[in-house]
Amino acid sequence: MLSESSAAIKTIAISKVALCGSLCVLAAGIALMGAIIYDYGNLTKARHDSKTTQSKLSLQHEEITHQRRQIQRFANEMNRLKSSLLALNRFEQKIRIITNSESSPGQSGLFGVGGSAPEDIDPHVPITQSHHPLMREIHSQLQQANEATAIQHQGFESL
Repeated sequence: MLSESSAAIKTIAISKVALCGSLCVLAAGIALMGAIIYDYGNLTKARHDSKTTQSKLSLQHEEITHQRRQIQRFANEMNRLKSSLLALNRFEQKIRIITNSESSPGQSGLFGVGGSAPEDIDPHVPITQSHHPLMREIHSQLQQANEATAIQHQGFESL
């Protein structure tokens, strides 16, 4: 074929099979790129979520550590309270000896009938371990200290 300027027109001949094959490869490439971009977006979001979760976890761990230290300080305070109650009881006994008065019938023992003072709470539980047993022991001894305080109060009122 000749054009008006008498130069030959160049044509490209592509078979239908090659054209369909190239279009299929192009479509597959576009789909693959879309999947890669989608997956990259998900990975980026997961990384951000992971950092956020790690930050929250770190804050919660610090809070738990702080609370466990508070529990240990509270256990030490309970031990001091028991020591003070025992000292107060010894003081009352000395006053009763000096005044030659006897204990009231309802006041047989500071920590129960014939009972001795409960052992000191061991507040030296590692920060990494659960403090539930320590909390149960503190709760138990707090009840005993409340009862001992009531008994001590009755003893001083009878003086």
